[in-house]
Amino acid sequence: MHRIDTPTAQKDKFGQGKNGFTNGDPATGRRATDLNSDMWDAVQEEVCTVIEAAGIPLSKGEHTQLHAAIGRLIDEQVKTRLEKNQNGADIPNKLLFLQNVGLEETINLAAGALQKSQNGGDIPDKGLFAQNISAALAFSGGVAIGGDANPWTTAEFIVWLENCGAFNHPYWMCKGSWDYAGNKIITDTGCGNICLAGAVIEVMGTRGAMTIRITTPTTTSPGGVASAQFTYINNGDGYSPGWRRDFNTINKPTAGDVGALPITGGRINGALGIGTDNALGGNSIVFGDNDTGFKWHSDGVLGIYANNALVGYIDNSGLHMSVDVLSNGAIRAGNAKKLSLTSNNNSALTATFNLWGDPNRPTVIELDDDQGGHLYSQRNPDGSIVFTVNGDITANTLRAGGAIYQNNGDIFGSLWGNGWLSTWIHNNVVKAVRLGPVALSGGLWRDFQLGGGQVVTGFHTDGSWEMEGDDDKVYYRPIQYLIGDTWVTAPSV
Repeated sequence: MHRIDTPTAQKDKFGQGKNGFTNGDPATGRRATDLNSDMWDAVQEEVCTVIEAAGIPLSKGEHTQLHAAIGRLIDEQVKTRLEKNQNGADIPNKLLFLQNVGLEETINLAAGALQKSQNGGDIPDKGLFAQNISAALAFSGGVAIGGDANPWTTAEFIVWLENCGAFNHPYWMCKGSWDYAGNKIITDTGCGNICLAGAVIEVMGTRGAMTIRITTPTTTSPGGVASAQFTYINNGDGYSPGWRRDFNTINKPTAGDVGALPITGGRINGALGIGTDNALGGNSIVFGDNDTGFKWHSDGVLGIYANNALVGYIDNSGLHMSVDVLSNGAIRAGNAKKLSLTSNNNSALTATFNLWGDPNRPTVIELDDDQGGHLYSQRNPDGSIVFTVNGDITANTLRAGGAIYQNNGDIFGSLWGNGWLSTWIHNNVVKAVRLGPVALSGGLWRDFQLGGGQVVTGFHTDGSWEMEGDDDKVYYRPIQYLIGDTWVTAPSV
């Protein structure tokens, strides 16, 4: 059989190299596909071969022979095939079939296989089975461990585990029965007795390298530790095995267990830093800053440090400071309410300042030195105050009630009109006296008077020594005095 390949065939009609037929197109001059004898011979032989292969003779007048031939060929093939809907029931020799597909050995093995429906219940030796598949094994939920309540060593306990096959599995566990008289007590752990009644035992590892964990119940026989978890570790030859007990919310550690300072108090060996590391060293305490705090120097002597510098110390004679002391509040000393400050370091004489009092003198302030007192002040029971100074008082300003004494000698007080004395003198005291401007009177007459505050300074005549009223006159001036900055003419009485 082949595809049409005449010159008029439509090239690649059904894809590359797949020619086809065309009816042509008169409008474009394209010719219809020509059919040659090669093409028709190929078609004829293909069809005839199928009909004859089915054993059907060719008949010129019949046009369904190809369909009949195909059906007969299919039927012949189906006769030797299995029917799907028979599910293998139409296999003639089933044993031979299983042998041919290699299932004979599988069938033989299945005869001794475990039944899935048994969920492992048909395993003959379950312990050996768990061991072979390296599975965990729950040995028992209530077994008498040791058989009595006598003490047990760890070595005896391990022998019992070994006899139970505990080391044949990667994980093995059991629980002691609730029988105090039938379960041993391990007494050589070094961290408490383990009463095995009701305890859960877990074993991990092998005999040569094991971890054993025992969890005790909430109640236990006398001498045992309840609600605890004990762990025994042995990592093999050359390793020192031993027990340890975990702390939990019920079995809390003591301060001694963890090396802590008890809340009731205790001893700290070494330096202490609060909020920081300690750089002072020795027996010291620092606060926030690693070199600021207190440090023990010697018997009865405690040093005070700031930024690693010794700023003072305390001993049985008191507080000694090598730097300034600043107080924003009161400084008190003793139940007798007496404060005494003494210095013999910065002066030639030892000076003492005392602050004290008694019922007759509620408050007394004294300052003296080796040669006597400087000042003394006391408040009397009636509330008044007496202040005595042995020497001069120098001050920029002194106050006495409402009066003020300035260092320039001026005084302020109510006597001066609630003002300064200098201002009062300026405004009220005559500072100077003078005669005012000269004036010439009119004529003179009998009982002539110039008026208040005027004085005669000269006479004027027309040349005759005889006084004549209209022709004779006098020169006069007013008497004036200066108050403040104003010249005032003196009045007459």
